[in-house]
Amino acid sequence: KCFLGILLAFVILVTLCDASCFYVKNDPLKSTKGCIQDGKLHGFGTAWTANCNRCDCSQNGMHCCSTLLLQRK
Repeated sequence: KCFLGILLAFVILVTLCDASCFYVKNDPLKSTKGCIQDGKLHGFGTAWTANCNRCDCSQNGMHCCSTLLLQRK
C-alpha cells in the first residue's frame, strides 16, 4: 500500500510540473481590438481554449494557462 501511495504522489507531482502559465503583453500599436494568437484576433474580454491552453484577453495582454493546471484548481 505504501508503494502505491508513493507512486500516486509521484504521478500527481509530474502532472503538476507539466502545467504552466504564460503572459503576452499587448502592443497597442499592433492591435487595438484584442489579442492575436495563431493569427486569430480575440477581442478584449474574451476567453478561449487553444493548444491545451485556456486563454483570456484584456487590454493589458493575453494570459494563458495549461488546461492541466486549471483542472487542479
